[in-house]
Amino acid sequence: MEGASETAEGRTWNRQTTQEVTDLFNDRIRRSLDDLAAVTGEAEDVRREEDFARGTACLTFQDVSFSLRSKLRQQEPKRSISFRTISGDGTKQILAPISGHYEPGNLVALMGPSGSGKTTILDILAGKKAPTKGTVHVNGRPRDYLWNRIAAYVPQDDSMFAHLTVEEVMRFHADLKMARPSRVTPAMARKQMEKTLQVFGLSEVRSSFVGDPALGARGISGGQRRRLSVARTIACGARIMFCDEPTSGLSATDAEQLMRYMRLLSHKYSVLIITSIHQPRREVARLFDELILLTSNPGRAVYQGPLDRLTGFMAEVIGHPIPVQVNPTDFCMDLITPGTKSARDQDFIKYYDEKQQEIINARVEEELWKERQTTIEILQAVREPMRVFGELPPLRHSKYGVSFWQQLKVVAYRQIRLRRRDKMHFLGDLIGAVAKAVIFILAFYEIGKKEAPLQSGYFFFVLMACSIDQVKTMPKVISERTIMKMETSEALYSEWAYIIPFTIMSLAQAIITHAVFMALMWPFLSYPASLFKYVWFWSLMVNIVMDSLYLMLSGIAKDATAAQVMSLPFLIIFMLYNGFTVTSVTCPKWLLWAIKISPVAYAMQAITVAASEICVPDGPSCGQDGLFPAIVAHFGYNLRPREVQTREALMVMCIISLLFRAIHVVSLKFLNNIRR
Repeated sequence: MEGASETAEGRTWNRQTTQEVTDLFNDRIRRSLDDLAAVTGEAEDVRREEDFARGTACLTFQDVSFSLRSKLRQQEPKRSISFRTISGDGTKQILAPISGHYEPGNLVALMGPSGSGKTTILDILAGKKAPTKGTVHVNGRPRDYLWNRIAAYVPQDDSMFAHLTVEEVMRFHADLKMARPSRVTPAMARKQMEKTLQVFGLSEVRSSFVGDPALGARGISGGQRRRLSVARTIACGARIMFCDEPTSGLSATDAEQLMRYMRLLSHKYSVLIITSIHQPRREVARLFDELILLTSNPGRAVYQGPLDRLTGFMAEVIGHPIPVQVNPTDFCMDLITPGTKSARDQDFIKYYDEKQQEIINARVEEELWKERQTTIEILQAVREPMRVFGELPPLRHSKYGVSFWQQLKVVAYRQIRLRRRDKMHFLGDLIGAVAKAVIFILAFYEIGKKEAPLQSGYFFFVLMACSIDQVKTMPKVISERTIMKMETSEALYSEWAYIIPFTIMSLAQAIITHAVFMALMWPFLSYPASLFKYVWFWSLMVNIVMDSLYLMLSGIAKDATAAQVMSLPFLIIFMLYNGFTVTSVTCPKWLLWAIKISPVAYAMQAITVAASEICVPDGPSCGQDGLFPAIVAHFGYNLRPREVQTREALMVMCIISLLFRAIHVVSLKFLNNIRR
């Protein structure tokens, strides 16, 4: 059926010239900007664009609540409201049961004092948090695996990579969420993006880095970061949007401009937008269609309805007319906040429970199972008007908007760009390798001409340096993990699309920096060239195994401090039971397993055995005292043939490295998920 539709639509766009398609595309951009100028908050200020307002979704929720287990014992309450907060079983109620139904094309405000559960209800409706009880339906059905294809969430945390430009952040999200019609050229897509950036007041900083003050990376301001966070989500074309305090940190003018665009998006394209907001000024408040007022202790609804009826409600029902010169939302907030002198929260609760709750419940019962378009039908309907701009790839029955290979390409390209720009990351590693080489040259200058026992010390310290070399990467890896978890929670891409390029690039960087370290150091040690490959290879293997360990811990630990603490037992085992300070000869039999799993021990054995064969008396200029065979015997390295030792060392080190990386993958998938 889809193929037939594509054929019919194909005849439509095939009849148009490239210039006609471009003109049509540009006309849509121009009309969008003109429509934005007309947004006032008055009725009928935005006209619905029928062709592009397809694939609508309504949201219905019934008796949604949220509670937490509390360690506090129930005490005799001073006020009845506190009594409802903590029950006899120690459960603290954060959000009392709330129901509601909202149609497409509405801009809904969630308002209430601190602790009223605004973010909690928003997260539950967005699917970011599971309710303790209650049901959430979309178009009369429970949310399915395609939910993130039609929904978008703007969190309060504006986590973004510091070394990306504003335009690159926008393009990254658009490339992963939306398939571009075949006749929409890159230049046309950039123009569309420019329009969005212009609306959000970001066009002048489109080429500026996002930056991060915590990292000392200069970039755009905090308000601009906030606008970018909203803009990148809006650009993904969702049919339902959830925004958590989108105007926080913005100037009054910027907040109004942002909400005007959200009203335009909602009304023109029939998008349902639900946003939590804290006491907006009058000009912003009038832009909303619907209002949900919440009081606190616990959070519970005290008003649900059109915002333009709030004034009449306050005067006729609550008995507190809103003064003409007073901001209605400020006035209501004072009345519904428990504990204030002017608090009238009990009056609101009484009316809501006795009058409004019954009406809302009846509407919810009517709409909860009223089936409309399925999620896949919504996606199909959204695609149809875009065919006028060219052919589209087949609709994917997947929670991801694009194929895995497209995800891999987009994420990998971003990884390359970030590593190229983050000079402190790659160049820092190179500078560290050079500095480490200089220190080793000064400490072990011409060590190859000295006694064999002293040379064993050099081998040991090289391996120790390689063991701790990658520990410095854990804070950065954990920082990147946080952003990755936020992006994958929105189904932008699969975890594998991040893991594969990250692993390849981190491994390549480790190999390059290690090669620089060894190449700079080796000419000053007076060792024969034939020994270089053994020292280089086995020290690199130790580096790779330990890098896998630090990656695993970075995936498990909650933060960098916890990761460093967790690394201590591994470092003690791998670096103490190393075949040099603790050998298979001196180690108690019941602890031999520690040497058997230590990559340092295997590397130390392989390098020392190779030196005993290369550095012989009257041979190359190392080990002229002829003690290397005695050292090999002393450490127990001659108990088995060299070929057997090499195979075992490679097998154990590869197994350990793969095991650590497998745990890292599982940890990225299941641990440290974004909790709200």
